[in-house]
Amino acid sequence: NQPSSFIGCSIDPTDAGLKRYARYLRKLKGPLDSQRFPSLEKGMQRAMGLQDVRIFGVPDNSRFASKLVIADYFLKRLAMGFDRPPIKGWVSYMDLLSKSGKNAVRRQHRFWFVATHNTLTRSADHRIWHFNGPGLAVRTAATTSKDSDKSKASPVAARMAEHLTDHFPLLAKHIPVFGELENLARLAVAAEIVVNAPIAESQTRWHSRVLVDPQLYLPKTTRVPRHVSSLAVIRKARGRNWIMSISGGVKLQPPPVASGNAATINPRLRIHRRPKDATKWWWDG
Repeated sequence: NQPSSFIGCSIDPTDAGLKRYARYLRKLKGPLDSQRFPSLEKGMQRAMGLQDVRIFGVPDNSRFASKLVIADYFLKRLAMGFDRPPIKGWVSYMDLLSKSGKNAVRRQHRFWFVATHNTLTRSADHRIWHFNGPGLAVRTAATTSKDSDKSKASPVAARMAEHLTDHFPLLAKHIPVFGELENLARLAVAAEIVVNAPIAESQTRWHSRVLVDPQLYLPKTTRVPRHVSSLAVIRKARGRNWIMSISGGVKLQPPPVASGNAATINPRLRIHRRPKDATKWWWDG
């Protein structure tokens, strides 16, 4: 994995794959009728080849890394229309493009998950924190600049990102890895709070000794893909054909809890003292 100030992954085509892909498209001849679509899509996928997976901020053999990559790949399949969840009113990015003007299909776009913290609340003394609402959203940008995360997206792509974000709670019910990724994003925020929240030192404050000692805590490892297959789609719209391949990623950046401005203060949050007869540590649940 690569050193980073955030947790995430990125799935991107290789330079060699992009060159092969361009050569393949230049060699295409004849009309692009629908009967040729299946063979052409397979040819494009072979030409592009495997795409590289990069992991940031977590060990590249961890369960966290595995969920990052799997969730990102499912996001790509959803956007491109390979998977259709049984959700009323669901549309894919390709569905939206098929009804749009020609300007919408001139640029490739990427879609990726980000962690959201705008509904995070806390007590005035930073001792209680409360997660509210969905913890993930989808962002998009055109891939026409070096800093593609900041390149302005087309209205159609922006609409797709909003559509994915609005339907995230329902999507997580049908695609469990989305819910798992949301839990991991909140776990990362919780860890940031434990380590960096501006809480006065005391004898009762928890300090990690086992979890930070590689000799005492050995997390289970798992195999995480280093490469994934490319996806290609050909769709016809208003007399035109186009070819689409979407790259993506995940970017989970915990809020700056050390600054004291990472959450809205909720004066109703109170610590519930442990009852004397309590037998469980989650007595206030």
